[in-house]
Amino acid sequence: MLHLGVMPQNAVILHDPQRGKIVEVNSLLLQVVFEKAKLQLKNVQREKLLKRLQILSSRVQESLILRANILSNPLGTHTTNVLVNAVGDQSLSVTLKDGHEVWHEKLTAVRQAVEALDRKILNLKGTFHACCKLKAEQSCDDTIALINEQLIKRASCRFIRLDMQMWVVHSVGSVNGQHNVVLNYLDFIFQSIKVIVGPTSSAATSFKLNETNIIKNFPNLDACTTFTFVFNAESAARKYVGAKTLVQETQVTSSLLGTLLDVVEEVQLAQMQLQNLTHSNFSSPSDEQLDLMLCFFNFNSGRKVFLTLDMSCLKRGIYPSDVLPLQLPEPVNSQKCTLSGRIIDEISDAVKGVRIGYMRILRLCMCISQVI
Repeated sequence: MLHLGVMPQNAVILHDPQRGKIVEVNSLLLQVVFEKAKLQLKNVQREKLLKRLQILSSRVQESLILRANILSNPLGTHTTNVLVNAVGDQSLSVTLKDGHEVWHEKLTAVRQAVEALDRKILNLKGTFHACCKLKAEQSCDDTIALINEQLIKRASCRFIRLDMQMWVVHSVGSVNGQHNVVLNYLDFIFQSIKVIVGPTSSAATSFKLNETNIIKNFPNLDACTTFTFVFNAESAARKYVGAKTLVQETQVTSSLLGTLLDVVEEVQLAQMQLQNLTHSNFSSPSDEQLDLMLCFFNFNSGRKVFLTLDMSCLKRGIYPSDVLPLQLPEPVNSQKCTLSGRIIDEISDAVKGVRIGYMRILRLCMCISQVI
C-alpha cells in the first residue's frame, strides 16, 4: 500500500495496472509476429518437402508400373529381381509413410500454436479496446498503431508530470511496523508521512521548514512567516488521515506550495520593478490571519503610504485574486491634510479599477506606485 501510494515516479509508473497491460499487449504482439515468421519458414520447408514427395510419388508409381510389367512376365530369370524390387518398394513405402506422419504431427502442432496465439491476440485486443473504450472493431494493424500512439502519449504525459512535480522522495524507512516517508518540496519544506499499517491503517503528516533556503531565495520579505502560516508546521503533526489518501496529501501540499510561491514571487517581482515600493513583508498577528504589509515612498515629495493586504486565503490554497487594501492611511499632519486626503481618494478610486485575477498583487502595487 505504501509503495503504491508514494514512491518515486519511476516506481509508480512501473506499478500502473494500465501500463502493465499495455506492455504485456506489446510483448505478446511481438511474439505473434515472431511466431508467424517462424510459421512462414515452416511453410517454405513444407513446400520443399511436398515437392520432394511428389517426385518420390511419381517414382513410386513408375516402380509399381514396372513391377506390374515384370509380374506379368513368366517366372524365371526375373524372379530374383522381382523379389528385390518388391522388398525395395515395400521399404520405400514404409519410409514415405513415416515421413508423412512426422510432418503431419509437426504441422498439427504449428497450427495449434497459431490458433492459441490468435486467441491471445483476440483477448488482448478485447482488453485494450475495453480500456480505451473503443466501440468499432479494429484490425490488428490498427490496434498496433493505436497502442504505439497511446504509449507515446503516456510517455509525453510522464515527462510533463515529472517537470511539474514539486516533490522528490528524500528518504524512506520502516521501524516496528511504521513506515516513514519524507518528501522534499523544492528544498523549501519537508513533509514527513508516517504510515501505520494494520486493520485500520492511518497516517500522520508533519512539516519542517528549510528556513535557510527560504530566506536565501526570498530575502527581506519575512517569507518564513508565510510558510509557517500555510503549513502550520507545529500542529500538523497531530493530523491523521487514512493511508489511502497519501497521494491526495501530496497533491494538497503541492497545491498549497504552488499558490504560496506564486504570491511570494509576485511580491518579490514588485520589489524589483517598483523603486518607490520601499518595504514589503508578511505578518501573521494570529493563527488565522496573514497580512502583507506594503510601504510606498515618493522620494521627490516625501509622501509615504502604508497599505495592508489580507493574504489569509493562502491557508486554503486560494490565490487572492480580488484582494483590496484592508484600510487606507489617515492624514496625520494638518498642513498636508488636504493633499493627503486627495491622494487617499485617488488610491481608493485607482485600486477599484484593477483587474481581478492572477498577478493581482503586482497590478495593485503598480497602480498605487503610479498614484504616489
